[in-house]
Amino acid sequence: METQTSKRGLEPLLTNEGQLSGHRLKPINMSHSPTWEPILKSASVAIVNRFSSILLKILIIPLLINYLGTERFGIWVAISSASGYIFLLDMGLSSAMINRLTGFYAKGDTRSANQHIQGLFMFMSAIACVGILGTWLALPRIDWEKLFKIHTAAAKAEVNLTVLIAFCIFFLQLPLSLIQKIPYTFQAGYISELHILVANILGAGLIVAGLHFHGGLPFCVLAINAAAVFAPLTILIHLLMTAHLNIGFKNDVNPIKEVKSLKTASMHFIVMQICGTLLIVGPFSLITYYHGAEAVAVFGILLQVLTAVQTPLTVMLQPAWTKMVELSVNDKRHKIREIFTRYVKMAALYSILTGAFFMICLPPIFGLVLKHQVHPSASLRFAFAVWCALGLIGGGGVGAVTLALGLTGQISRISVLQLAAFLVLAFILIPDYGAVGAVACIIASYFVSLPLVFVLIRRNLYGAEESVRRI
Repeated sequence: METQTSKRGLEPLLTNEGQLSGHRLKPINMSHSPTWEPILKSASVAIVNRFSSILLKILIIPLLINYLGTERFGIWVAISSASGYIFLLDMGLSSAMINRLTGFYAKGDTRSANQHIQGLFMFMSAIACVGILGTWLALPRIDWEKLFKIHTAAAKAEVNLTVLIAFCIFFLQLPLSLIQKIPYTFQAGYISELHILVANILGAGLIVAGLHFHGGLPFCVLAINAAAVFAPLTILIHLLMTAHLNIGFKNDVNPIKEVKSLKTASMHFIVMQICGTLLIVGPFSLITYYHGAEAVAVFGILLQVLTAVQTPLTVMLQPAWTKMVELSVNDKRHKIREIFTRYVKMAALYSILTGAFFMICLPPIFGLVLKHQVHPSASLRFAFAVWCALGLIGGGGVGAVTLALGLTGQISRISVLQLAAFLVLAFILIPDYGAVGAVACIIASYFVSLPLVFVLIRRNLYGAEESVRRI
């Protein structure tokens, strides 16, 4: 009888929580799930998703520039840059949520998981509503024509509506980004990736339709960002229809309580996010200041290449992270060590291929696809190859393990140290060596942070086993 009762606890009746009578959440049991299958399944769909997204951008961006012209396209670029500041209002909650939700699902506690999602969703929805209201009130009080230095009549007529649409979408993404991450927490990240893939394709079609029917800048901005709203909404519908989620706002859910439960971890994630952003944005500003736009253009192009070649392994990090959280909750450290060791080996071998690509293949490819001649030096290409390897091994697999083990506090402090090392070296090397100096600073910052991270992993992932052996 006790066994039957405990099993029924995994799929609790929701009537006593204020939800619709007779509705149950689908029980999720991850105790016997395979180690690599959910990681590879999500990663395989994500690879298709990322490269299709890159291909669509290559095809769509020239059409947008030709249709909108440089001024109206520049307005969109300027507005889109503000999204990064708005997303800071997330306060690290969507990242901190991942460990908590995965822990609930690993224990079979779908009821607590559902309440946690509802609380965070309600909180972020409130912030989004305040943001949208603030945008609507502030819009007529700002001289956007002067701010963007607009000259053409078409741009002047469209700028206010464009800003309103863009900022409304940005704020809506705050609660919707939570939904997008939920499937990963019960080892079904491929669900999110499939919905994002479909949304990207539909969004591209909407952009083409807008260009064909001369929808103007506001419609183009709506079409460009449609996927960011459409995908989470379809994921939400999928989760509700499959009973993985039940949003009943009659529940006795306290959003503030759920947010406070993530207070410490979310602050750590904010610190890591800020440090990571400055580590990437900083070189652009400093190279531009000391060496001009042409030098930073080469750096930017190579950074785009680096991001693209890292994709086959970076798509594994989100599913690997949640899988390792599940294994940690179920005290299967040996499985975490297996994932970590195999990933580092794959990253090391793949880094050899990326190094060869940067040193041998990149110059002739640039000669074929770029109209303007771009000739990055061998030293700059070598520096990017080393950065790529350190990013895959250190920033990828190592980072996922430490986050899965709940070491966010230590990693946030190491991130600050890494950023400080970069900034100290940047003001010494970038004025004389430009882009090569910038990448050298980033590489040096990895050599400062990685030994500390490996000590953390050894102590927390291998320490218990070594203690048992001594005993």
